[in-house]
Amino acid sequence: MSITAVIPHDLEKTIETYQHLRALMIRLHSEMSRLARKDDRYTCAKRLGMLSKRSGKKALIFEHELEMDFFQDYLIHMYRPHGINLVQQMLNSNRYPKGSEERSLLERMATARFSVFRIEEVISTAGVVAHDLNTGDEYFITDMTLPQQDVRSFLIAFRIFQMDDFWMHTGACLPFGPSAEAPRFTSINRTLDRKEEQQLNENVVFKWREIFC
Repeated sequence: MSITAVIPHDLEKTIETYQHLRALMIRLHSEMSRLARKDDRYTCAKRLGMLSKRSGKKALIFEHELEMDFFQDYLIHMYRPHGINLVQQMLNSNRYPKGSEERSLLERMATARFSVFRIEEVISTAGVVAHDLNTGDEYFITDMTLPQQDVRSFLIAFRIFQMDDFWMHTGACLPFGPSAEAPRFTSINRTLDRKEEQQLNENVVFKWREIFC
């Protein structure tokens, strides 16, 4: 059964909760990024076409300001050198005890999945209703930035995870513009497995760079 977007009744409280979690997530992302080795970064950069050589040394090359955030998002959530990503690594380390806000958020972030979404509706100051092009589901995704823009009907790629009564994305997104003008993405009407998700994640970067870089 498809998920139908449900707008929380108390949007003011939802926004307050989101802003707190967003700040916490940014801190956790910074901590997880420091767990990555140099070789991990090079491997991810190579997969995304962001690795080059300068004076015989490897270097990460970002052709647009959005690419740095997207690279970090891929490194933290998508790269699984030993079958787990950096989110799960931090969970397994027990750095944060059970019952802590950090651990609770990490557990939700560990379920995050990547897809391409079409924005169906903009909820002023609170977020958007987004249609997952792969599963066919719709989600209310809390966000403070997207409602400030005219993004209705836009295709945007990002990674989402569920909180109690709303969804969040992990912070990095690549907008393609109005769906009528954007590249076509194949819909399979189900959740992608890990290999398919990684392939989509990488293909999105390649398609976005072809258009905007």
